[in-house]
Amino acid sequence: MVRTLAFALSLCAATPALAQFDITTKTGSWAGSGQVLRGGEIDQVTCRVTIAPSGAATQVEGRCAVPEGAVPFDVLLTPQADGSFLATGRTLERPGETAITELRGTPDANALTLRGTAPGETLTVQFVPRPEGGLRIATQRLTPAGDENTSVVELMPR
Repeated sequence: MVRTLAFALSLCAATPALAQFDITTKTGSWAGSGQVLRGGEIDQVTCRVTIAPSGAATQVEGRCAVPEGAVPFDVLLTPQADGSFLATGRTLERPGETAITELRGTPDANALTLRGTAPGETLTVQFVPRPEGGLRIATQRLTPAGDENTSVVELMPR
């Protein structure tokens, strides 16, 4: 099961495109579902996401439902002079997880990949445009205990 999700994450970089992925082309309301792997257990997740301009930045906010309940998130993606993005705000943390409030990354032709760290933890969030007009959001969190929590959600416009 871990290999299945790892393989799905590796496919994120397989979407062909010619120019850098521009997250601002995905503004609007989105909904979808996917899977989350935590502690060796796979659960279903459903999400609603809104992507909207916020001045020069892009706001990504929403809520994902997992078996424990709803988990809100709210991230501001601010473009930097060097072409990278700074993501600040509240990411998807479960109780007991360290809040990683700043991620950085640079888009390539296939995705916008953001990474952030806290003591002993690393969080990677990837936004991937899909050929059918959808958007994949994949996350990976490595915890101080050595646990790997991974999610892949396929979204379509609402």
